[in-house]
Amino acid sequence: MQTEPVGRLIMRLLVLCLVLWGTTTRAEPPPPVPPEGLVHYKNEACVDPVWGLQGVCYYSHDVRNNYYYAFYDERNICMFIMQRVDGEYKELWRRSADT
Repeated sequence: MQTEPVGRLIMRLLVLCLVLWGTTTRAEPPPPVPPEGLVHYKNEACVDPVWGLQGVCYYSHDVRNNYYYAFYDERNICMFIMQRVDGEYKELWRRSADT
């Protein structure tokens, strides 16, 4: 089973999200995608533990085995990105409430 085309589509969506936010908001821009790219291996319905929003979490990793997940709300807007550090996910970036 080959999942590369789905991974590329999700990667393009993530990059588009990052580019649009960097140019349209006053909030701090999200971190850049690693130069080697990301491998997306899972997505599932989830709930933002801070705001209680329902959405979809996309799980990915880079070539250095750094693991991430990005939460997209029901409008398909990226709201936050988490990175796994020492077995726990830590917030790497969050969209500000005023944008």
